[in-house]
Amino acid sequence: MAEAEAACREALRLAPEDPENHRTLGNIYYAGRRLEETAACYQAALRLAPDDPGTRWNRSILLLLEGEFEEGWREYEWRWRLPDAPARAVLQPLWDGAPLAGRRILLDAEQGMGDTIQFLRYVPMVVEAGGDVIFQCHSPLVKMLEKHPGLGRVIDLNRPAPDADVQAPLLSLPRIFHTTRDSIPARVPYLAAEPERVAFWGRRMASLDGFRVGVAWSGNPRNPNNRERSLDPRGLAPLLRVPGVRLVDLQKEHGETGLALDRLEGWDDVSDTAAIMMHLDLVISVDTLAAHLAGALGRPVWTLLPFAAEFRWLLDREDSPWYPTMRLFRQKHPGDWEEAIGRVAEALGRAAHR
Repeated sequence: MAEAEAACREALRLAPEDPENHRTLGNIYYAGRRLEETAACYQAALRLAPDDPGTRWNRSILLLLEGEFEEGWREYEWRWRLPDAPARAVLQPLWDGAPLAGRRILLDAEQGMGDTIQFLRYVPMVVEAGGDVIFQCHSPLVKMLEKHPGLGRVIDLNRPAPDADVQAPLLSLPRIFHTTRDSIPARVPYLAAEPERVAFWGRRMASLDGFRVGVAWSGNPRNPNNRERSLDPRGLAPLLRVPGVRLVDLQKEHGETGLALDRLEGWDDVSDTAAIMMHLDLVISVDTLAAHLAGALGRPVWTLLPFAAEFRWLLDREDSPWYPTMRLFRQKHPGDWEEAIGRVAEALGRAAHR
């Protein structure tokens, strides 16, 4: 990072009127959590190019991280003007929050599955606003969500979008509902596992004695931030040394870990993951689907966060206003999972022997 900062400062010396140089230096500061300097760089970039989508969107992330939700959610709409933004077939007008009075509204899960689980909490609010909701989401989530009351009609994102009167991207709903830090809809659980699957996994897991802890150590490898948020599974070894603890593998696809984990057979999809979580005493996960799913189910969950964690976790908190049953364990130094896992192991020892 020091070399990157030096190179960027040299670029600024050579081209001080190039807004991209200011934005890039701001990104370097952001990764190091030097937030006042980050803000100054973004402001300098915006003075040179007020409508630059990259700077406006980066600034929205900074605002949301700092809890400045009103302006942050508004600026977050610049994501649709980014060069690599997904193409959207805008066939209906965007919903502005006005009463729907039975009109059909199409909501689409525009980002990853973890994002979808987190912001799914807003869908019943759209129903309460009078909307006849059609919710498009990722294929692995359809089976579980289509059986959940209050979500309207659930269809696969890969299917053609049906006719509707208005539409709204899922992560635009916090702006539409004027969400602040104090008004986050945080009642849990807002998802439920299928009773039949819960009963099935209850029978399958009956022989697992001790304090059952589900673990997930990696997110989607296609996510550009996955390297920062994920860890080598061997780093979880200190948790295995906590007396009385059984670690249950929640990582669906991976190679050999070298750890003595309990791996469950017959596990198929997210519905199974949710049902398994109902029989765990605790979930420990990096910032990926497993953490969000456990939080939405109202299960005890400890989330491991990298030093430069995503905006949704805010700053320096050990709790999450989005998930009341969640505890956050943050890296104190970039890339240092060992120290964070050490704190988790100490806390786990206390939790397992209450």
